[in-house]
Amino acid sequence: MLDFIRNHSQGWIAKVIVGLIVLTFSLWGVESIIGAFTQSRDTLAQVGDQEISRTQVDNLAQQELRRLLQTNPNIDPETLDQNLLRGMALNRLIMQGVLNYQAQVQDIRISRQAVEREIVRTPQFADAEGRFQQEIYKDVLARAGLTPTGFRAQLSEEILNEHLLGGVSLSAFVLPKERQALEALLDQKRTYRSVRLSLDEYAQDLTPTEEALRTYYQEHQEAYAMPERVQVAYLLLDPQQVAQSIQIDQAQIDAAYQAYVQQQPQQRQAAHILLNFTNEKEKQQAQADLLAWRDAVLAGEADFAQLAREHSQDPASARQGGDLGWILPDTLDPAFEQALFALQENSDISMPVETPFGLHLIQLLDQRAPEIKPLAEMRAQLIQDLQAQPLRERMASLSEDLRNLSFSKDSLQAVAEALQEQITLEVQTSAWISAGQAEDFWQQTQVQKVLFDPQMREDQLPSDVIKLDDERLLVIQHQAYQAQSIQDFAQVQDQVQQAWARTQAQSRLQTQAQTYLRQLQAGESLPASLSWSETQTISRFGAQTEQDLVTYIFKMPQPAQVSYGIYTDAEGNVLLLALDTVTDGEISTGDEAINAQNVLQQQAQRRWMQLQQNHYLQVTPVQRF
Repeated sequence: MLDFIRNHSQGWIAKVIVGLIVLTFSLWGVESIIGAFTQSRDTLAQVGDQEISRTQVDNLAQQELRRLLQTNPNIDPETLDQNLLRGMALNRLIMQGVLNYQAQVQDIRISRQAVEREIVRTPQFADAEGRFQQEIYKDVLARAGLTPTGFRAQLSEEILNEHLLGGVSLSAFVLPKERQALEALLDQKRTYRSVRLSLDEYAQDLTPTEEALRTYYQEHQEAYAMPERVQVAYLLLDPQQVAQSIQIDQAQIDAAYQAYVQQQPQQRQAAHILLNFTNEKEKQQAQADLLAWRDAVLAGEADFAQLAREHSQDPASARQGGDLGWILPDTLDPAFEQALFALQENSDISMPVETPFGLHLIQLLDQRAPEIKPLAEMRAQLIQDLQAQPLRERMASLSEDLRNLSFSKDSLQAVAEALQEQITLEVQTSAWISAGQAEDFWQQTQVQKVLFDPQMREDQLPSDVIKLDDERLLVIQHQAYQAQSIQDFAQVQDQVQQAWARTQAQSRLQTQAQTYLRQLQAGESLPASLSWSETQTISRFGAQTEQDLVTYIFKMPQPAQVSYGIYTDAEGNVLLLALDTVTDGEISTGDEAINAQNVLQQQAQRRWMQLQQNHYLQVTPVQRF
């Protein structure tokens, strides 16, 4: 689509659609949205009574893919996640459906006159004197691959979106005094000095009695609780183990490699001459011109590039002699690609080809053979690909057998013996596994649920098959259990002493810090052993100081002469702070003030718009299948 149409349809109000798309990802999750495309049903979502079909999503995703490739020719289509593109397209259709639904609820309609007014006001459809010209309008739409009817429908939706999302948000405003106050506050500078009191110094010479430690232990027993834990036997079915039993011979590898070679796309460099038409007479004339130019070029009487510069109605490529650059299959209009890839030799020219953009004359400029990796480099990947289908079948069969046997047998050993003709599985025994403190696959939610299921513990039977995050299959059987308990004092005495000492040191440090603070606030000096640091200047968002300290300093009251405070860092050390000066930020003037005012105004409007769109999502019936 042309840049002006894209810019026109994505003004700052309409850009909220992007925010809505992001919001749907956060509501439903990327996996669940993309997972919709693995289903066979045609209807992917429904907004009110409006169904969104797979065909609609695919068409929109393809349009977006072509736009990306046209505006970013260096992108390799193979690196793009097609399901992600479809997910974005689905979200866009859902969001438009939400807005359409709300328009019906609120009985908002966009008149034909309003759409026509917007078209007439569009500068890209005007002549040099700024007057709307029908021919320019049709020409621009044709080059963008749009029909007047389709463009009007799109424009009507955009105007509707602005009414729905801009009605409330555009009423938000920021007063100049608010802007000035915010600038003064945000750019404020503060100067301070500090004295550091180390926690380690206050932890020295602390010798607890056993009675003090036991008292501390009794008061903080929850810190020394041992969570419940289990020990289980388990079987682990690994797809990699199964894959090793699937033999792939050299003939299969060779055939797969040849298929890989044939599937690699050939790139072609092409040039074209485009002629637009609006009626049958113009179409016939365009076809005659293209045929005449084709004959002239093939006879050596004319140069294709020069004809493209003089006559092509695709301005972007005409300046390059019609050169479209390197083209991969499935990136342009199907009729155009069919004609291009039918050409055999460089400099061959097609017959006129009709697409939604007009009539094309295509010349093959060059051909680039695909980059083929050698068999040695591809071997491992080919084997993995060849194993994939039989592996899925084997895993499905083994999974079913494992599930049935774990239900019918009373021990994992019996399950393993019943499977030994198909695969060798070893019954293993876990270490003690604590609730919430497990490692490896034992920490996965679906495993923890079974590990600490009271019924499973009571039955002492093999569990159902548990699918791990990496596709392995697990079956467990409880062997031993220990309920939550408080560790004996003797077991944790060293931990208790360390915790007691830190608590005592913190108490002593905070008491001393408060004493110093009172002295400073009374106008007294600190002891000679303590000295203030050099004066430092900080801003609210400066990176030179840890952010928690900056936040604390900016919360301190403005000083008449000096303001004092106490800050405790993450390690428990204390800073005595002296806030000396507070300087407001500079207030912008002239154009800078206007720009700042506009930025704040738009931020306020976006906040209101976010509230509006959240409301629409909450009150609109949306189903995703």
